[in-house]
Formats: sequence, C-alpha cells, structure tokens
Amino acid sequence: MTGQFIAKCRLPTGATNSIEIIDINESGCLANKTMMRMAVGDRVLLKLPRLEHMAAYITWVEEEQVGFTFETPLYGPVLQHMLAGISEPSAA
Repeated sequence: MTGQFIAKCRLPTGATNSIEIIDINESGCLANKTMMRMAVGDRVLLKLPRLEHMAAYITWVEEEQVGFTFETPLYGPVLQHMLAGISEPSAA
C-alpha cells in the first residue's frame, strides 16, 4: 500500500532520525534513505504514526532507499487504521 508519511528510526547505535516511508504493507516498508549509516541485517526500532515502536530488520539498502521487514507483521486492520489516521487532516 502506498502511503507517504514520516516515521522515526532508531538504529542499534542509538542514533534516531526521521525517515520518509513511501510504501508499507503488513510485512514491511520502503523508505527514502537518510544520511544515517544503515546496514543490511541491522535491527532497528521504527515509530510509525499512531502505533508503538516496532522492531524491524533492514533487508536491503540502495543509494536512496532502504527496505525494512517487520519483526512481527502488522495486522491488516491495524495498518488500515494507521493509514486512515494519517490521511485525516486533524491527525497528529
């Protein structure tokens, strides 16, 4: 499912940065890569809108994008709820 939004990513080093999620589904997401050093296999914590922190693994890294696989897949209705909240004008 396509849905661009900002999330927080915390690397194993403790460094945290905002990332732009450009696609997401129950098993993982695709983001534009930031200036943070990211390596395949790193376990990170992602803070997605309206959800608690989620553990994910970096499954691939290219020059401008990075792919994450969630440690525990998102339940479909939870993903839909999150995306619906992002599209609402009053969502924070």
